[in-house]
Amino acid sequence: MRIIKPGTEAVWWNSHSPQRPLDAVNNLAEGKFRTVKSADGSEVPYFLVKPLGISKPAGLLVVGYGAYGLPTRLMTQRFVPLLNRGWSLAIGMWRGGGDHTPEWEDEGRMGGRERVLEDAEAVVRDARRVLGVSAARTVGYGRSAGGLWVGGLCAKFPHGELMEGAYMEVPYLDVLRTTTNRALPLTNIETDEFGLPEQRLSDFASILKWSPMELIPEKGIPGIWQIVRTSLNDSEVFAYESAKWIARSKNSEAFLVVEDGQGHFVPGMRGIIQQAEDLAVLLELSQ
Repeated sequence: MRIIKPGTEAVWWNSHSPQRPLDAVNNLAEGKFRTVKSADGSEVPYFLVKPLGISKPAGLLVVGYGAYGLPTRLMTQRFVPLLNRGWSLAIGMWRGGGDHTPEWEDEGRMGGRERVLEDAEAVVRDARRVLGVSAARTVGYGRSAGGLWVGGLCAKFPHGELMEGAYMEVPYLDVLRTTTNRALPLTNIETDEFGLPEQRLSDFASILKWSPMELIPEKGIPGIWQIVRTSLNDSEVFAYESAKWIARSKNSEAFLVVEDGQGHFVPGMRGIIQQAEDLAVLLELSQ
């Protein structure tokens, strides 16, 4: 059994051992479970991880997913370089994810995706308020479907009013064109998640309200810098989505990385190196 506590190193425990598992030594940060009210009054949980011995963090990274009923990963090991440099993490468990009830999952599907954006915005605002961190020192991170909330909030607040940084890996951003293209591998099996916009006018109208590619203003997102990483061999979220997003961003200081010979997931040492490179760029951009 692998026991994970945010802000600590993971602990492995053998269930046949006569001793109880040792609690991981919390030598990096302190974690606190919080809730904040979303626009419709729903209580949205999130986990706030603060570096030890620092009264005001140097920055805030907001992490979230919120799709397919998958529970939120509380692993923080990859962000240890940020914790060591005084950054805090806010790990959102908003609607659409599997952190609560089946109803909580369903409220973030199809038309409910607009609620996901509201939940994420509430978490970003509350974490910034609690920590005293400005928008200029706040970055949103999302991977795959996590790109929906990051891209969506960038499009809603294009001048960096909410957060000035966005870090996305193989992000899903162009929902309308993807869900209406039956030739794509995942479209036909994701109707419960995103609807049938080519058949139902209500689904079509809903996507226009929350899909990042539809929300982004004509003048782009000039107040936000971005790190966007994608892969040529990704068969789940095609690389052209990231390229189209960067083209639409306009006037944004953006770094697009297109990896050759890789898919949706990058295993092993190469993935660790990529993550380290991205965090180094993130720290430089947020100076």
